[in-house]
Amino acid sequence: MSPLAKLGSLWRREFAENVWMALDTLRTHKVRSSLTILGVVIAVVTLVGVVAILMGIDRNIRQEMQSFGVRNAFFFHFNVGFNFGPRSAEERMRKPLHYDDYLAVRDACTACEDTTVWLFRSGIERARYKNEEMLGVEFQGVPANVFMVLPNAAVRRGRAFTAGEVENRAYVAVIGEDVATGLFGQEDPLEKEINVDGRNWRVIGILEKPTGSTEEDDRVLVPYWTFHKSYPNEERHLIIIQAREGQLALATDQARAALRRSRRVPYDKPDNFGYATADSVI
Repeated sequence: MSPLAKLGSLWRREFAENVWMALDTLRTHKVRSSLTILGVVIAVVTLVGVVAILMGIDRNIRQEMQSFGVRNAFFFHFNVGFNFGPRSAEERMRKPLHYDDYLAVRDACTACEDTTVWLFRSGIERARYKNEEMLGVEFQGVPANVFMVLPNAAVRRGRAFTAGEVENRAYVAVIGEDVATGLFGQEDPLEKEINVDGRNWRVIGILEKPTGSTEEDDRVLVPYWTFHKSYPNEERHLIIIQAREGQLALATDQARAALRRSRRVPYDKPDNFGYATADSVI
């Protein structure tokens, strides 16, 4: 027999002996072996489950951020994105972005396809319809073009308000899907009036829930100038730019430069505002 054949025979014999020893051990220690196998199975299943959950969370975060628009950038007086821990004293002291800042960005950004703005109200708002009430709705004033700039502001039913309704300060509202369900149940919300902070708003549209979102869509969007007339002291603006195809970096730089000029930031000082894109947050 050749050395190679001898080696093969020896290997097969040792392998067979190891298999029989393993089977004999399993027969002798059935409970211990079963527990060991069960532990390995549980560990593998747990690991697979954790990985699946983490992948799902990552996918949801990406979908939710991308629902704000892959060509969009956002500017706010605070830093934009995930914030861990308290804000710095410098950040807390920043003045809000104003409507004039929005106009400065709109007029200077040649790489922008469109520019829009959101005006926020401080505090917790209640929305009511008959005997139903929702606490903590996101009550915001926006121009008519916000429905075209933001993918997550698509209207599922009814319609968006027009530029004319914004200029004429109409009391109309487009509401989130969960506001519609929470206040109206099975009743059709369109052309009904809801009350927010003592003012009545006629519902003309219902927003489509953003892709990947796991949170309630509790938005109540109303015309910018109606909101401004109702709350003249509110100043917190979020400016959103939509870049032309392939020009997001240039548009962001142009908007940033316009804001630095508008807010009179010295050339040797850092920005006194924050900005981000969906990709930078992800």
